[in-house]
Amino acid sequence: MSDMPLFFLEDSYKKNITPFMAVMMVAQEARFVNSQAIDGAHMALGITTEIGEMQEGIEAKDHVNVREEHGDCNWYIANECNIYSFNFEHLYRAAQKRLLEPKFRLHEIVDLHKKELAYGKEMDENELQNQLITLIQYLIAAYHCFHQY
Repeated sequence: MSDMPLFFLEDSYKKNITPFMAVMMVAQEARFVNSQAIDGAHMALGITTEIGEMQEGIEAKDHVNVREEHGDCNWYIANECNIYSFNFEHLYRAAQKRLLEPKFRLHEIVDLHKKELAYGKEMDENELQNQLITLIQYLIAAYHCFHQY
């Protein structure tokens, strides 16, 4: 069954499969094919969620929540570094030394992972590192600006 698309399944079996279950079956199958792609996509989605929660904390002027979400963002970045064998400290040092990029586009990190996961393209690790450094710059800037008030 693992190598059969869902449309080859018996009708009685198909009736019991929800769309979520179908996605999970495909994801589970892909996990054995390229777990780096799945794990990396998980980190990119996690970063996206945590950035949104951090922004909500900033808008609510909730210092405790901003600290927590900042830490959660760093957890996802550290795991991303682990998956792709990047040095987390090196990225932070590079972020502190570089001039702040004029724009940060979170969707570019997600897009890199989408290409790896969905299209089987090799991860552009240089671009991913550059995007993570820019993300770190914005996290540092947001954290410091927020805590000045």
